[in-house]
Amino acid sequence: MAPQVRDVREEVCQLLLRTAPVVVSSCVGASQLLAENVSFPMVVLDEGSQATEPALLCALAAAKAEQLVILGDTRQLPPTVASESVELRQALGFSPMARLEKIGVGQRTLAVQYRMPPELLRFPSRYFYESLVTCPKGRASTRPPKGFAWPGGQPLCFIHLGHDLEVGHAEGGKSNPEEAALAARIVTAILDAGEVSPANVAIIAPYARQVDQIREQLVGAVASACRVGTVDSFQGQETDLVIFSATRSNELGDMGFLQDPRRLCVAITRARRGLILVGDVRTLRRSHHWTALIDDCETRGCLINAADLFECPVEEQEEAA
Repeated sequence: MAPQVRDVREEVCQLLLRTAPVVVSSCVGASQLLAENVSFPMVVLDEGSQATEPALLCALAAAKAEQLVILGDTRQLPPTVASESVELRQALGFSPMARLEKIGVGQRTLAVQYRMPPELLRFPSRYFYESLVTCPKGRASTRPPKGFAWPGGQPLCFIHLGHDLEVGHAEGGKSNPEEAALAARIVTAILDAGEVSPANVAIIAPYARQVDQIREQLVGAVASACRVGTVDSFQGQETDLVIFSATRSNELGDMGFLQDPRRLCVAITRARRGLILVGDVRTLRRSHHWTALIDDCETRGCLINAADLFECPVEEQEEAA
């Protein structure tokens, strides 16, 4: 960069810092403030449950702040720490928000959410948030998208596909081709009904290998327009329809990091109109968190076998519902 351009940019930066009441920055990016003779009375940290303590310290030191407000959700995913050291991952993987919560620092819960209809909020609110989170007063139930036989017309369905279907890969990771194929078939049927656009459909899975498998199953414009990704990459996002492929299906009941309740919480709280979970009930029941969800779906009549899913046309099932 030419010296003149650099000087102009530095002058503009200094002017903004001297006059701006608010500076929006990443925690680490805020360290640039250290070179300037400025201070801010408060730091507001968003997505606090995913921040590390060193990153937060960068922002606090740079702003010379006297107050700190942290916004986030410790029931969802923690910081991602890439290190070969297990000790370091465990230490930095515990966010400052979670640490303050653990030692009893006061907190407030934003109790009203505007994303999910009551039917989708029911389980996560009760299981993860002590029934504190509610829908706005007077919010009516939301009709799920057409093109799928929603059990009883509810916007929730758990499809049990089968046992011992996962595939391990020499390079690491897990996939489940049959779950991927079923998810792609469901998405295609719903999009064919014409009520939801591909941009408002998300297919998520806990493993990158399964994400690749799902993308291979989708064809044409659907493959490029639908949002397909891992649970971790989808935190903080939302869409009309979410299809979740649990992937794990084995005789040993091994679930890996799928056992983490925070990953489950993220997976089931992304949808605005409809949530479809595809998985192996026998394997998933090895986790008491998943067992609670499966039992809730079963009690509500939302648990079905994949073999029964396409026994009669969707139109007939929708009329029956």
